Amino acid sequence: MNKNIVLVGFMGSGKTTIGKLLAQSLAWNFIDTDDIAIKKSGKTSAPEVFEQLGEIGWRKYESEAISELSKQTNLVISTGGGVITNSENIVNLKKGGHLVYLQTSFETITSRLIGDTSRPLFTDIKIAHKLFETREPLYRENSDWTLDTTLKTPAELCSEILLSVSR
Repeated sequence: MNKNIVLVGFMGSGKTTIGKLLAQSLAWNFIDTDDIAIKKSGKTSAPEVFEQLGEIGWRKYESEAISELSKQTNLVISTGGGVITNSENIVNLKKGGHLVYLQTSFETITSRLIGDTSRPLFTDIKIAHKLFETREPLYRENSDWTLDTTLKTPAELCSEILLSVSR
């Protein structure tokens, strides 16, 4: 297996936690596209990027990061929750990777993110829920595998992903 493993899902679905564990298991590099987008923007945090450049500015840097990563291999990539809304991102991610959707209920996500100020698109629960409803079908439609994270530990999910992508 020399394709990247790309984790997609709504914010708070566990992409970073599971991604780091996967990367460690495979002895691959772990990449968080949010970190790259922040660095490319010259800002210090996602809220700062959103505040000063808006979501359009954020998505521009995110897409640049995806384009660059699509040319690399043996990476575990944790994507931002909205990456799936751009068809060019999907094409680039699929070029070099297996897309794994970490499905998580909105209730579980809410319990994980309440009080988290680092998520600019989760500051209003009603707006966040609309985003979730809009994105969820896109995650399913564009992913190679869907894993329900509800009752599984990160280690169990890591094992399932490794089995899925090795087939």
